[in-house]
Amino acid sequence: MSMQVHTTDPAKAFPVTVGEVIGNCFVKTVVSSKHKLRIFPAYGIQEDVFNKLPDFGVSTIVINEDHVRSYQIAWDKWKEHAVVRDFGNGKQSFLSMKYIEEGKA
Repeated sequence: MSMQVHTTDPAKAFPVTVGEVIGNCFVKTVVSSKHKLRIFPAYGIQEDVFNKLPDFGVSTIVINEDHVRSYQIAWDKWKEHAVVRDFGNGKQSFLSMKYIEEGKA
């Protein structure tokens, strides 16, 4: 069973889909040219959603990049190494790619 997770993007002023909870995984599908942070190579999850993930039973975060690569990390490891920033789309928990293990797409 899966469940889509939404939040409101302040820049867009309407709800957006952040990702999907599948079992104990939160899966976020991204287009690297659009979603990867350029200041340092990282991906972000809206902070309000990130903090609720354990309530949904999530212990692993999976980033599906360009339908080619997949990265995963434990939720608590993301929390340990993340930085929170707001670049105009609301507060997001960003994690540098150096902490994320590449897996299979």
